[in-house]
Amino acid sequence: MDKYIDAVTFTGSKKAYFVATCAQTPWLTVKYAERLCERKNFSMLGFNSVVMPQGYIAGGGTQPKNVNDEILSKAEPEIRKIADKIAAGRELEKQKPGSGVMSDILNPIMYSFMISSKKFYVNSKCSGCGKCAERCPLNNIKTASGKPVWGNECTHCMACIAGCPNEAIEYGKKTIGKPRYFLDED
Repeated sequence: MDKYIDAVTFTGSKKAYFVATCAQTPWLTVKYAERLCERKNFSMLGFNSVVMPQGYIAGGGTQPKNVNDEILSKAEPEIRKIADKIAAGRELEKQKPGSGVMSDILNPIMYSFMISSKKFYVNSKCSGCGKCAERCPLNNIKTASGKPVWGNECTHCMACIAGCPNEAIEYGKKTIGKPRYFLDED
């Protein structure tokens, strides 16, 4: 997101709200948002986060559907409250940053050594539907001979794995047998 916002020239209001989703805590995301505001000359009108289902299946995995549905149910009133404040033009409370260990130390290591698209593959359940390519926010997946092929711009969002209707995508051995969770409104 940083790269996108840095590349875009914004016109009009320079007031910015930040709402992040996270599985536990937004860690240091508020500090990243503050730095982004400084670079783009934005006026930050607050930063909130909302706990959502864990989606990093290649790491700790996901929870069963009933647990994720409960997390979403608890998040809905919080999302509504944030949306109402934004619609009314009121400032959001700026949440305090969490521990810097994850954001400042572990994330750079993880991205340097672990975040790669090399271990993605499809099993025999792949129907070639192309949903993985449609869902990739970085357009990193192309279809060749009816099967997905991953490029080198992966951020490990796991939308391809979680959103595969046939559960045909795996990441090495780390995702085999783990529950997938993808809220599909289609």
